[in-house]
Amino acid sequence: MIPIGFAHAFITLEPDVEVLYKTTAPYSAAHDRGVAWDDPGIGIAWPSPPGGPVLSDKDRKWPRLKDAPDLFE
Repeated sequence: MIPIGFAHAFITLEPDVEVLYKTTAPYSAAHDRGVAWDDPGIGIAWPSPPGGPVLSDKDRKWPRLKDAPDLFE
């Protein structure tokens, strides 16, 4: 289980994958937070799918952790 407020991410390497997850409350844009998936300061060596990652506009725009010190207050 991922604790409430804890940053998390996932990657799929096969086509046509559906990801489902349980939340404690309905989505709230006002409470949405994130960091860049490829932030070198976090140091995750993500595998690269053919053609590169497919990201939402929202996920492409998250800041690096060092550029958002108040992100997880």
